[in-house]
Amino acid sequence: MEQARNLSDSSLIEQCLKLAEETGEVCKAVRKHEALSIDPASSVGHVGHELADVLIYVAAIANRADIDLTDTLRIEQNGDALLEDSTPRTHSPSLAGLQRHVDTTGQLFSFTLIEQCLKLEGKIGKICTTVLARQVAATDSTGTADSLGQALTGALICLVAIANRADIDLTNALRTKEEINNGRVWTKPTMMSVPR
Repeated sequence: MEQARNLSDSSLIEQCLKLAEETGEVCKAVRKHEALSIDPASSVGHVGHELADVLIYVAAIANRADIDLTDTLRIEQNGDALLEDSTPRTHSPSLAGLQRHVDTTGQLFSFTLIEQCLKLEGKIGKICTTVLARQVAATDSTGTADSLGQALTGALICLVAIANRADIDLTNALRTKEEINNGRVWTKPTMMSVPR
């Protein structure tokens, strides 16, 4: 995916900037979905497509940081294992399975769509600050990797909860978004000089 978009040389920090940007687009799409005021001249995507973009960057950051999201989903949160330990490690969980699990456990369902969106923003902030701390420390210590894995998992759960609340099939949204993205040409802009 990153190679197809000519982004394989992007640093983790750059990936975090893109993740934050896409999360802002989720917020904008949620505002439109909830009939809140938005600039009528601005471009607003579909909530599902914007969630798919966030999912893509969460996965890209996890891959770049050598974090197995399947393993992090096995970590217990609030006493409830997100994935059963009996799930064979050779099988990756599906997005649909994760959506069902989050739906049946009621995780974050007491929050409105807007509140879930704000929780996602907080989780994305945690990812960004953890990546920054990792870079500043210039280390891949277990503690930092564990923190990043937990932050990525938290964002993934928030993302799934938003999809559930908005009645979005995240698997279909991801497929549709990838079809759209496959038709795009990804380039890096040239550096612009800043007037003094």
